[in-house]
Amino acid sequence: MYNVVFEYNANAGAYARVRTFSGWPTKEDFDKAYADWPDEVKDKQMILVEGVTAERATELCGQTPIEAYFAVAIKESTDEEGTIDPFLLNLELAKLLHIS
Repeated sequence: MYNVVFEYNANAGAYARVRTFSGWPTKEDFDKAYADWPDEVKDKQMILVEGVTAERATELCGQTPIEAYFAVAIKESTDEEGTIDPFLLNLELAKLLHIS
């Protein structure tokens, strides 16, 4: 498996600094798929590293600052008017128990 770790940048808003990874069967498969990604997706994340083991990719994703996850939790629990829904915030924060 050809694993690629991505990190969201400031263009991604609250998701900035969050790391994720995905795997493709080969580097060629990744290169082909990535070439077709829309620019608006590429503009929100950078490729941190390519061709690492799943273990290393998981380790790198685990280095996402907890503050980045808090920013996502707040964003995901806030409505269009800027009001935070306490119930949704609790659900989002509960997800952090599985990350940290």
